[in-house]
Amino acid sequence: MNLPPSVRTQLSWLLEQEIADMDALASLLREESQLLLAREPERLEQLLEAKSIRVSELASLDRRREELFHTLGVEGDSSEVAQALDTLFPSSGLGELWSRLVSLAEGCRQLNRINSATVEIGQLHLSQALQILRGGRAGDTLYGADGERTGDRTTTRLLGQA
Repeated sequence: MNLPPSVRTQLSWLLEQEIADMDALASLLREESQLLLAREPERLEQLLEAKSIRVSELASLDRRREELFHTLGVEGDSSEVAQALDTLFPSSGLGELWSRLVSLAEGCRQLNRINSATVEIGQLHLSQALQILRGGRAGDTLYGADGERTGDRTTTRLLGQA
């Protein structure tokens, strides 16, 4: 397939832009992790807005790249895409750019999983603290596996009541 240089240039620009945005997202995710641990909700709210904007930008770039991939007939898993790019555009470095983007995306997924786990643990601790304040024990559950209330301790004395 004899492709015009503009296709290679456009694809290179898209991949480089996605890499830059994905790298910026990774930085935001690392900062989010620090803010979650430091429990700084005001700064976290600002960061989440920036993260949302970055994700929207990445989604837009992804759509454009996928349209170009479709036009070129490039599909498959990440290694097949890298191989197809190297075949279509020899010595262009597009396969390497693609592999770098895939690696950054996986790093962002891992950072996001860690941040999600941090939030879940924080929610569990908050739930346990509230349960104690309501007069229950930290391990008490409000609902069983079947979705029914178990060990209803909400009617017990609140902490601080005589």
